[in-house]
Amino acid sequence: MVRFSVFVISMLIAVLLAGPFSSPAAAQMACETRAKITKTLKKDYSELPVSAGLDNAGRMIEVFASKKGSWTILITMPTGVSCLMATGESWVRRELKDLKGSETSY
Repeated sequence: MVRFSVFVISMLIAVLLAGPFSSPAAAQMACETRAKITKTLKKDYSELPVSAGLDNAGRMIEVFASKKGSWTILITMPTGVSCLMATGESWVRRELKDLKGSETSY
């Protein structure tokens, strides 16, 4: 929980400082350049990208995770702005081959 608080607080400070220059919707999310966020995830939390995909709007959705189980979901807009969507603990990596024939097993 401390990990979440420190990261979100630092991201919110950045958003608040940029508040007058951004849209109201963007001000509600912790957003920054992808490079800055990924550097922080790697340096402070040992999180690296483990999954990625594009949604129908062309946004890149990425999951970052550490060997200790912490994880972060990041969305990057086509403009290059990235926003923190969620963070948590107890990430479990699953291979697609492990899911064959089992929709709910973890």
